[in-house]
Amino acid sequence: MKTTNCPFFVDDDAFRKLVAGYIVDNGHRIRSHKSQRDYRIYIFAFRRWLLANGRPLLSVDTVTNWMMERTQVAEVRTVESSAIINAGFCQYLVETGMVDANPFQMLKERHRSDGYRGIARLLKESGGAGVLEGTGGSQSQVVLDGGSTF
Repeated sequence: MKTTNCPFFVDDDAFRKLVAGYIVDNGHRIRSHKSQRDYRIYIFAFRRWLLANGRPLLSVDTVTNWMMERTQVAEVRTVESSAIINAGFCQYLVETGMVDANPFQMLKERHRSDGYRGIARLLKESGGAGVLEGTGGSQSQVVLDGGSTF
């Protein structure tokens, strides 16, 4: 199983700089101050969830569990928006060579006809990640702090 050490998720300053770089590099899409604020809110919320839940891995399973938890407290459309923003951020990490794979994109490819909204809707209606068959197993994982895999 492929893993990559990602200490930038744990280090506050490094993470803030990384998010700022993402927003600057995508300034053609993220123009207004409100949009920039929203991007920061969604990206930092995902990071807080990762760290609060002791998730040392950024994987398809982790993304699925995050989406499942979010659908229990937020509307499907909100979860979709957050997933789209975090998928873009993870793609930025791939493009800058900081991680090897984008687990959001991998999840979306597995459920191509559903998209993030459909995935969120399935998770909300079922109340469990088991509804998405094939989310476990051999996907690439990214170690956030050198912690153990699970």
